[in-house]
Amino acid sequence: MFDRKIGWGSFQSHALREVGNYRYVLSTDISDFYPRVYHHRVKNALGQATANKEAARRTETLLSKLSVGGVSYGLPIGGNAARLLAELLLNRTDRLLLSRGITFCRFVDDYYLFENSEEDARAGLVYLSEILLAHKGLSLQRAKTRLMTRSEFARTSPVAESEAAESEGEAHTQEFLKLRLMYDPYSPTANEDYERLRTELEKFDVVGMLARELRKSRIDEVLVRQLVKSLRYLAPELRDAAVGSLMKNLEVLYPLFPSVALVVKALLQDLSEPLRQQVFSSLRARVQAGSYVFLVPANHASRAALRQPVSATDRPEGPDSLPRAAPR
Repeated sequence: MFDRKIGWGSFQSHALREVGNYRYVLSTDISDFYPRVYHHRVKNALGQATANKEAARRTETLLSKLSVGGVSYGLPIGGNAARLLAELLLNRTDRLLLSRGITFCRFVDDYYLFENSEEDARAGLVYLSEILLAHKGLSLQRAKTRLMTRSEFARTSPVAESEAAESEGEAHTQEFLKLRLMYDPYSPTANEDYERLRTELEKFDVVGMLARELRKSRIDEVLVRQLVKSLRYLAPELRDAAVGSLMKNLEVLYPLFPSVALVVKALLQDLSEPLRQQVFSSLRARVQAGSYVFLVPANHASRAALRQPVSATDRPEGPDSLPRAAPR
């Protein structure tokens, strides 16, 4: 679960290798996965996973306290504890797919199904949709479901070799997506790791890439999510410019608002006072106007999180912030 070599990038690399054995790959993901997880299903999964009833009870109580508006569904987005519960919840679905002989790989709520015919690929999709609805009350995103040939998948993969890119811009984007934006402030080599990451990021015009995406009618969600995550490690003037741009374009960033909110919250204390006020006024104006950005429960919860105090451990730490708090 916490092996740094395993992540979104290795998931994509594995899929790229796996598709070499098949003619087709079907890409799909679960619609609003974390916000729609029912707590009673988590309770059932915990009951099957452990005999420690007290630990399970405390987990259930904590989830109920974290729910916005007292609803009995939804997992927090971004925490390792939520990741563990999400994996526990989808374990049965994975096993049912394996029992059908379906070759697939999954990372969180993203699925790739591999088959040698279009008919088998679509049949696998139907089965996945059925078991998710029947056992978890979840559904798949139609807009993100796509059937591709082996060559098409290899050509569009974000981790394909740069030589396969159709343009210099695509090659540059793929190199950026390969960056592993991980930094452990408690590592014995924290200073060196932080500077190495910042040096790598300096090779890319993060603000320019973000601006180009925001001008599009439909953003590349994978790329923009990586760009938003990278803001934690930019120089202050670049970071502030990027955060200001994010707040002006929340409607464009609607599919990624929880990710944006988490990063902005982590950076909040390091932003200038005028920019902090811009963040708050931007959120207030949209709430008062009834913006669709906040009609989704997960987005509403993410907005609420921005009102909470930010502790030192929530912020990205670099050499300038040492000494660091002791590990908890």
